[in-house]
Amino acid sequence: MIFPKNPLLKSDNRSKNMTKEYVIWGVKKGESDEEPLFTKAETLSDANKVKSILESKHGVSKTRIQTIDTDEPLEWDATKMVK
Repeated sequence: MIFPKNPLLKSDNRSKNMTKEYVIWGVKKGESDEEPLFTKAETLSDANKVKSILESKHGVSKTRIQTIDTDEPLEWDATKMVK
């Protein structure tokens, strides 16, 4: 489950020029598997605020912020997956 819009964020619409995405992962209270919980943070500062709220008010543990930079080329070699 992804948590709903957070009032700390500037807007509900993502900027069209946004080149980085900040995905907050964590383990919800009473569960054992990590999952993406929030994907609408426009800045790292916003992501850190939401992360703190998830931990303090929602009991989420093992939180982390994944930064996805869409300006960086994707370097992926499928041959490394095949033995």
